[in-house]
Amino acid sequence: MAVAQDPDRQALSEEDIAGTARYVSLGGAMAAVGGDVSAVNDNPAALGLFRRGELSISFDGAFQRVTSAATDEASYKLFVPQLSWVANFVNAESGSGLLRHSLMLQFHNVRNFQRALSAESTHASSITEVMADRTNGLGESKLATNDVWYDSGIGWLSAAGYLDSLILPDPSDSLLWNPAWPLAGGVDNTFYSVESGGVNRYSVSWGANFSDRLYFGLSLALQSISYAKTSYYKEKAATAGCNLDMTTRITASGIGVGGSVGLIYRPVNAFRMGLGLRSPVWSNLRVSNRTDMKAYGSTYSLASPVNSYSIRAWQQPFHVTAGMAAFFSSRGFLSFEYDYQHQIRTRSQNDGKLRSAIPDVHQLKAGLEVVALPHLFIRAGYACRSSFLRQDIVYMPAYEDTRTDVETLNLRMAHYASVGIGWRTGSWFVDAAYQLRIQQAGLYAHPFQEDPFELSSLTHRIVLSLGWTPRRR
Repeated sequence: MAVAQDPDRQALSEEDIAGTARYVSLGGAMAAVGGDVSAVNDNPAALGLFRRGELSISFDGAFQRVTSAATDEASYKLFVPQLSWVANFVNAESGSGLLRHSLMLQFHNVRNFQRALSAESTHASSITEVMADRTNGLGESKLATNDVWYDSGIGWLSAAGYLDSLILPDPSDSLLWNPAWPLAGGVDNTFYSVESGGVNRYSVSWGANFSDRLYFGLSLALQSISYAKTSYYKEKAATAGCNLDMTTRITASGIGVGGSVGLIYRPVNAFRMGLGLRSPVWSNLRVSNRTDMKAYGSTYSLASPVNSYSIRAWQQPFHVTAGMAAFFSSRGFLSFEYDYQHQIRTRSQNDGKLRSAIPDVHQLKAGLEVVALPHLFIRAGYACRSSFLRQDIVYMPAYEDTRTDVETLNLRMAHYASVGIGWRTGSWFVDAAYQLRIQQAGLYAHPFQEDPFELSSLTHRIVLSLGWTPRRR
């Protein structure tokens, strides 16, 4: 099924399980555990469990390999996923009520877009069929105008197809168009794309401890988005000389704001329950795109101008996070978490067809921490996240769309497995974690492609966190 969806929504809305090494090693299942700066992003009440101030920084090394039946692409990224400062305040005169509260300033890398993928195969369909279909009944006199790139009624995919003689008017109807190539014998398709950039969140949070039973937190965040994608698409038909190379470059950047609120309740010492609500992040995005194409082995290279446009109040998903944790005296704990992500759609998108195409996302997490020695902690975690799109969905550009990146990447369920170790003594702590993410995907290079390229993605992540907690006087 083809839908005219926002092609960047999946890329800009998805979040990884990233942050401190402790958080990563526990699969992110800390909404009811608290006491960790990365857990505050899921549930601000996690800040209420801090008993001392803290200064911490984490380092993350991620290696990703994406393979298909015929290709293999690798990408690397070294970055700082979080830098946090926590100030803790104590009400020494109270044995009940507000016992202490904390204030946190944090930088958090929500998502990094470092990814390269490629695929190649032979299909019966061609992107020239999409070019012909998207003309929307425009005659040759319309497509031949000098301002074809600036006419809001002409899509750039059809404009490029006409200018490079890849589509021709139907002999029986001049308002209908056909591919210029004979497609018998199939078309060799090659696709390659590389993404870069990231989503960074700068937040101020406050958490409070009431009688060591109820913990409450609030958070306000400013979020920046920087995204770039370059897609390369090549076709070669069975007929000699029928080939094309198309390059599309997309950038998106913007600033947004959002907030969250949370609670953790401890009815007995050995059990905690947590609930966090995170509002959508409302962002103003600036998007730009351009395309370059060369066809038929010609020395003529087509280059579009740069098109830029703004999207106001672009919204990321609304999150509801619920968790529980069981503690085994001073020997460790077992925790579980469920995260529900409601996809925000515009009024024009909020119809049954698109709602079924872009379902809400569900994520389950589990974590285990064991105190092996008085200062040594062993950890393990697992998480899985449902797919963002229905697997039979392909992106179909609008007739007047200037975007020519018509591929659809359907990411399927993601699985995370992690282990970690931590050492805490005196005023210092060091934690390390290893995470493996496994995810399959189906890639359609264009909406008329019959079957997707099947991709397999493995991401290895190593995280190291260092922290200092001042002693109380």
